[in-house]
Amino acid sequence: MKVFLPILARWLHSVALSVWLGGLLAIGALVAPKAFAVLRGSPELTLAQANTLAGHVVGDSLALFTYACYGCGALLLLANFLLLPYANRLLVIRSLIVSGLLLGSALLLGFVLTPAMEAARTQGDLVTFDRLHHLYERTSTLVQFPLLLVLAWIGAMRDGIAASFPSVPSAAPHRR
Repeated sequence: MKVFLPILARWLHSVALSVWLGGLLAIGALVAPKAFAVLRGSPELTLAQANTLAGHVVGDSLALFTYACYGCGALLLLANFLLLPYANRLLVIRSLIVSGLLLGSALLLGFVLTPAMEAARTQGDLVTFDRLHHLYERTSTLVQFPLLLVLAWIGAMRDGIAASFPSVPSAAPHRR
């Protein structure tokens, strides 16, 4: 059990981090631009129809992804709690804090911004929708994305991976 638990915790941490970061990049960099480009290029649709359909595709994708983020946040917290007795305590606590901030940002997007955006869109208040949409994008790109990178860096430091790079100080001794 002494060997299994830290391995499981590190695996859970890696999977949750990969799913969150990969999903954020996939939807933001691939799905959203492509949905708008394809539908706007359709001669059968007006620009307004194309934007509405693409918005539904991206919005529905983000709604599903938000649930994945909740799960990833919970797994990150669980993995860090499991690692407390086995890894550098300070780095695990830092990872717990960043994981909590990430989960908090996901909850903000899912329970506050998304319903407010939907209400504004339903009421035809496109000015408010646009303002909230830009806030959603900024939260994803300027808050979540950097926090995910920081979390990956903390994980690398915690697991001693950085020790193999001479210019990066390691918090864990290098093991061969």
